Amino acid sequence: MELLKLKGTNNGMKKIFSFLCLFFICCSLSAQQIQETIYLRNGSVIKGNIVEQTPNGSVKIQIADGSLLVYQMSEVERITKERKQSSKKEGRHRGLDFSVDAGYHIATKGGGGSISAEIGIGKRFNKNFYWGIGTVAFIPTSDGDPSIPLTSDFKVYFPLKSTSLTLGGIIRAGYVFNTSGDITVGSGKYQTTVEVLNNIMIQIMPTLEIPLSKRVDFNLGVGYTHFVPTKGSGSSGAFSMRTGFSFHKSPIRKPKKPTRDRGMQVTLEGGKVNFGSDEYDGGTGALVFTYKFNPHINLGIGFGGDFVSSYAEDGVKSLKIRDDGNVYHYNSDLDVSISAVKIFARGSYRLTDRRFSPFVACDAGVRIYSINDLYGYDAADDNSTIEYVLGKPSSMGFFAAPAIGLSLRTTNNSYLELKAGYSFAPGISGKKGEAEYDTNSFHFIHAASCKPLKMSAPFISLGFTHTFKWGEKWGK
Repeated sequence: MELLKLKGTNNGMKKIFSFLCLFFICCSLSAQQIQETIYLRNGSVIKGNIVEQTPNGSVKIQIADGSLLVYQMSEVERITKERKQSSKKEGRHRGLDFSVDAGYHIATKGGGGSISAEIGIGKRFNKNFYWGIGTVAFIPTSDGDPSIPLTSDFKVYFPLKSTSLTLGGIIRAGYVFNTSGDITVGSGKYQTTVEVLNNIMIQIMPTLEIPLSKRVDFNLGVGYTHFVPTKGSGSSGAFSMRTGFSFHKSPIRKPKKPTRDRGMQVTLEGGKVNFGSDEYDGGTGALVFTYKFNPHINLGIGFGGDFVSSYAEDGVKSLKIRDDGNVYHYNSDLDVSISAVKIFARGSYRLTDRRFSPFVACDAGVRIYSINDLYGYDAADDNSTIEYVLGKPSSMGFFAAPAIGLSLRTTNNSYLELKAGYSFAPGISGKKGEAEYDTNSFHFIHAASCKPLKMSAPFISLGFTHTFKWGEKWGK
């Protein structure tokens, strides 16, 4: 009786133990299907495993590709634990694949050899199939000119579950252009010309793919290449070997960096500007440093320049009166070359925080002018010249340049900005003067005047702006 009780007790303990083991296994499997998710205030969602969290400080999360991302708790809206969802696209390459390969080919007839250099681009649609196009240069190891095939490449992959290696195969079809011209042999009446034909190429090659990283694979292949001439008969073949690298985007998407609402910005821009009544085209460019106070307002300073090669402006009227009553009139257009260094303040307002938004901007500052061949007369130290009579034009002037444009956010913190506007600035030169001087024989009175040179001008420019993390927390 005691023995029966003991056996019953043992059986009960075994059942309890089995139940506990099953329970812990289920819990473990369930835990493996749970991941932590951070929801940021800017709308971004980051999934992974939280490895460190400081109350009112920061949170560190490890995402699927092993990267560690750190966020301030002030950026976080909430943190949850969610069940992982398996993706049908897991393991699939994203975007286009690009490959670079080198190979060697041994002809089946005659034993000649050639070296190949290959590039290809295509799309891996899933873990098993790829299609793309490529080009190759076959370079003979002996005398001869290279040939250039254009190919259509179909690849099949068979990933191995027990290892990261991938077996596969290539089926390649293409048209081969021979770069050598026709060959002339013999002489006299025995001379003949042999046409060098192009070929149709078909290649079959088993392959082995070895991943070096999530973005780079090392490839090996050994197979057979067959060539069929475009005319007549006489096909040929070669045993082919190739090795190289393929490059692709990681199959794991990293979360996008959040758009920064504050921070230092740098803008590089260039465009066209028109000066003068004849509207001669000139160039404009600037490097601008601004601070982004919020998604809409930016303020800062910039440095740049405006340049126009030359333009003609109605201009100089010159009158010389000799003491014997003779009068000499000179009327001349100004043929001017002007460049200007500018220093200015900039303010801009982006109307929305969407990816595509209109904006307004205004620059205000000074231009420092450099003017060449203003009057085109003699040296300035000669008191008979117009330049001496009128004096040098002003070398500095203020300007204001309002503009409107369109802004496109190309990444979360980079923008392309196209704008057009008008630069308002006072004209330079615009003077009157009079001078008296004597020569050996006569006394002269020289009066001259010049219209202002137009410095106001319409402009159009294209710029690239990036918002940096530096300064993101200023004023918070």
